[in-house]
Amino acid sequence: MLFKQQALLRQRLVLLASLALGSLLYLVARVGSLDRLQPLSPMDGHLGPHEDQIPLRALQSKKGLLNEFHNGSTSQEQVQIHSLVQQLPKAIIIGVRKGGTRALLEMLNLHPAVVKASQEIHFFDNDENYAKGMEWYRRKMPFSYPHQITIEKSPAYFITEEVPERIYKMNSSVKLLIIVREPTTRAISDYTQVLEGKERKNKTYYKFEKLAMDAKGCEVNTRYKAVRTSIYTKHLERWLKYFP
Repeated sequence: MLFKQQALLRQRLVLLASLALGSLLYLVARVGSLDRLQPLSPMDGHLGPHEDQIPLRALQSKKGLLNEFHNGSTSQEQVQIHSLVQQLPKAIIIGVRKGGTRALLEMLNLHPAVVKASQEIHFFDNDENYAKGMEWYRRKMPFSYPHQITIEKSPAYFITEEVPERIYKMNSSVKLLIIVREPTTRAISDYTQVLEGKERKNKTYYKFEKLAMDAKGCEVNTRYKAVRTSIYTKHLERWLKYFP
């Protein structure tokens, strides 16, 4: 019996070793091909004739320098040497709240051609911030290289009436990204986040059923923000007027 177990264990070890070796060979081949790959970012046409063909490995190295700068270990002199700039976003994640926008942003940021704003700027949905002007907004963006794509996310953009027109005025060809979630699940997740915030402050809060349902007519309460946010078609119609 012991001999059979040992033989089975050896077979499993051989199989695992084979898989590990195969994965290693794939990675070696993959890394060797990185220099032949091109970034997925569209170029503006403001660069030189060959500057739009930047090897992926070079972009990865450049992004390492950006991380050093964002961590405070790079001087202003180095910023000038490396031609770092703060540019308006070429892509914006507009929503939805509790739909996975942070995960989407972090995944996109893994690509060396993408640089993310670390915080939600709330420029287009906040009248006070919007009144500060486009230059204020640009200075909230991270430093990047001219050929990289700057991206920000503010989920409140999706449900705020003024935002589509404001973004359109900034750049009618900006890339808009929206990630949605099953509407009821999203509304419950939205409620849960607010509830947890209340509990941390030792405050009470209504039950979800009381907020989401109209007690008089036994219908869904569309005035409740968590429910209203989940009515995607209502908000999409507004966006499609400016970005068909």
